[in-house]
Amino acid sequence: MKNYKVHNPITVSLLKNIFCLAILMVLITSCSSDFDGISPREYVEENNLSAVELVEGAYIQIEEAGDERRAMPNEVVLLDYRGILANTGETVLEGDDFFGLFGNMLPGWQIGLAEIGVGGRCTLILPPSLAFGEEDINNIPAKSTMVFELTLKDIINTTTVDGYIERNNLNTTELDRGVHIVILEEGSDKKPNTNTEVKVKYTGKLTNELIFDRQDEAVFNLSNLIEGWKIGLPEIGEGGKCILIIPSEAGYGSEGAGNGVVPPNSPLVFEIELLEVGSAADKFVEEKGLITQVLDKGVHIIVHDAGDINNKPDLSSSISVNYEGRLTSELIFDSGTNVNFDLGGLIEGWQIGLQEIGQGGSCTLIIPSSVGYGNQPNGTIPANSVLIFDIELLSVN
Repeated sequence: MKNYKVHNPITVSLLKNIFCLAILMVLITSCSSDFDGISPREYVEENNLSAVELVEGAYIQIEEAGDERRAMPNEVVLLDYRGILANTGETVLEGDDFFGLFGNMLPGWQIGLAEIGVGGRCTLILPPSLAFGEEDINNIPAKSTMVFELTLKDIINTTTVDGYIERNNLNTTELDRGVHIVILEEGSDKKPNTNTEVKVKYTGKLTNELIFDRQDEAVFNLSNLIEGWKIGLPEIGEGGKCILIIPSEAGYGSEGAGNGVVPPNSPLVFEIELLEVGSAADKFVEEKGLITQVLDKGVHIIVHDAGDINNKPDLSSSISVNYEGRLTSELIFDSGTNVNFDLGGLIEGWQIGLQEIGQGGSCTLIIPSSVGYGNQPNGTIPANSVLIFDIELLSVN
């Protein structure tokens, strides 16, 4: 989950990172019409097919025409497919219930699927220029004529929250701001609030079923997330599962997110499993029997010396500090003496904690990963690490 303009962390795990989608959804720019082996016409003749020639040397044999619907570039199609090398007859690609944006598919697929509707089945014979071009792609040699057996199972449009609920026959409860929830498992009595750190497994998709984000284990402070999560997730407890259907105004609104991955004004659907409630920092404090003050976003502070309370830093301040940073294992990962920083450029845990003391003061900060270095490792700091800093605030400018 990354921070976009609306400051709601979503790490975009695009499907293009999965092998079959990387192949099927990237447009091929090659315009070569050369063949390494058999051409589409020769394949049709040798196999005695009753195929019809389409544009640019593609052929189609329609086994079932399907209904009258035809996919548009901005729609998602659901299909089963099998990809065969024309030269050898070897199956090199295969998948069931594949979702993909029609306008991003192979040129040959776009040409061929325009000929059938939902429920239709066809065989496409494509020249390299409409398939994978002049580059070797895994087990597909360059300049290969490709044969695809396709079954078009559905064409799915984006829809409203109500439209998605109706289409999927969901029994939901409506919450604030038009957010709907389906509680699959209630979980324990330990529920988050809007300032709680949570560990979750989730899948995020648009209402046309196109997945834009997925994490198996992610840690966030709920205060950093979109409004739909803040409204919906407190409805379940630790170990619980739910589906949230979120209108755009409680999601990414008119701006969208992820450089167009989530279009403007898009309703969102999240399938969420709430793995843990409360931060590892909370558990560390409890286990060690520490007496702390809990600040915004779950930052814990132990004030050793308040310093000059009339000269506290703010986010525009330049500060000079002595500090040592360590993990809960006591491993020291960083330290410095008389080091100058701009407070506004530091991790959020420092920004929250250091505004509690004045010049000459000192403190210990115990910082949850969500306001530290988050879900990504940073040098010797593992992902999702609690950070402990002993800090002496020497000066504030």
